[in-house]
Amino acid sequence: MSQSYKIARGECAAFSWTPEGICHGVLLKGGGRDVKVVAYWRGEGGSKASSIGETLSIGRRELGVKEGVYCIAGPEEGGWGMADLLMPELKPDELRSALAFEVRKRTPIALEHLNWGYRLLPKESIQDEKVTGRTPVRLFYAKSDLWRRWLEGASGLGHLDMMAVAPVLLDPFMQGETVFFPGETAFKYLPGKVGRDVVPATAEENKVGSFHECLPYSNLVLGSLGDKPLEEQLSYLKVITMAIYGMGREVEKDKRTMPALPDKMKPARYMACRFIASCLAVLIIAMLGAGLVQSLQQRVARLRQIRSDISKVEAEIARLNNMDSIKANQAAKDFEAEISKYTFEAPELPDVLIELTQLIKPPAWIGGSFDWKSELGDTVVPITFTIREPVSDSNNLDLCKRLNDSPILGDAQELKSSMLRDNKQERRITLKARYDTAEEREYYEREQAELRAKKAEEEAQKAAQKAAQKPNEEDEDQQVENEGGNVEAPPPPPGGNGNNGLDMGVE
Repeated sequence: MSQSYKIARGECAAFSWTPEGICHGVLLKGGGRDVKVVAYWRGEGGSKASSIGETLSIGRRELGVKEGVYCIAGPEEGGWGMADLLMPELKPDELRSALAFEVRKRTPIALEHLNWGYRLLPKESIQDEKVTGRTPVRLFYAKSDLWRRWLEGASGLGHLDMMAVAPVLLDPFMQGETVFFPGETAFKYLPGKVGRDVVPATAEENKVGSFHECLPYSNLVLGSLGDKPLEEQLSYLKVITMAIYGMGREVEKDKRTMPALPDKMKPARYMACRFIASCLAVLIIAMLGAGLVQSLQQRVARLRQIRSDISKVEAEIARLNNMDSIKANQAAKDFEAEISKYTFEAPELPDVLIELTQLIKPPAWIGGSFDWKSELGDTVVPITFTIREPVSDSNNLDLCKRLNDSPILGDAQELKSSMLRDNKQERRITLKARYDTAEEREYYEREQAELRAKKAEEEAQKAAQKAAQKPNEEDEDQQVENEGGNVEAPPPPPGGNGNNGLDMGVE
């Protein structure tokens, strides 16, 4: 994991102290994934917190740590506790309440006498693949009176980003690696099922051969510190661990959950940017205010203009109401006449479709596209459509004439004709949907009158022919009757002697 740990900032400083007043400090700078120890410092003061504070103040000046550089501090010895836990995925407030219960379980000290916080560890620190839906959390707690002593000692550093101890900050940059902190009470921090397992080191394990055996971070360059004896190198182990953590991106996130620092110790960074942002905010608010005032002025002016227009209209209405009724009627007629000039009429699409349905005789039908281009105010609407019919059909040879004779259609023309498969032909026809003009209506009525007269003449001729044929038929009937008079009469009935058929006899 140390190979993939990403450096988020260019430099970071870290300081630590022992109960005896021995202080250490380092300044690390990063380039890419590597971090290098560019300066280190060691100082000795008294065991009192005030003496430690004065010594750390000297160390910060000697290392040349500027105000904008991230700074982390913490003690090197005990007096604190940590625990890695698996917690449900909860909201921050709910998670803190649940962790408060865990703190009570792990220490006999009352919660109000403790300063505590936590860090959210990466999900990769969970070694058990069966565990799902859980969040690894690292608790960190210390007695309140001891925490106050730490703050008093660190006050010599001025501004501080975080107060913590090195083992609490191991992950994620040393995740999956074993870290060993030698000393009088040496401990090994081994990767466990959740976070780390803390194991006391034996006397044999307390003997190491190099710095990287304790902190196997391959991207660390010790610089001139690497030329010092191993014992002196190891005295900077914890402070270097804190500084490497401070160069990562987890600091800003963990500052919100770790034990809070006093406001006077929190750094005030990016003041120029904040000042510029504040100025921009003030400028934006001023511009918005000016725009609001201007819009209100425009609104008031607009309302004033509307009231003025309303007054003028009301005055005009009153004037018109007081006019003589004859003049008012005449004005209404003039207005209607003026409006009638701008009346636009054109046949509607349903009427046109009905007319086409009546004029196109089967078996022909409208196939393909039907283009209707109508706009508001048009009195003439161009129409283009296609009809399809059998080649042998002659019912629609005079279709264009029938379309031109329609009172709502006109200007019909056949654009093109083409043959289709299955012995069908296709004709493209264009026309205009419009009402006939007066001349067209007169011509149509005259043509219809001529057709009616011609039809009447034909009917008269047919009637005359029928009348001429009728006398001949009557003569033939008379002749048949005359020929029938020469037929012999039938014989009389029996007893035809004048006695009604009775045979009287003679005695």
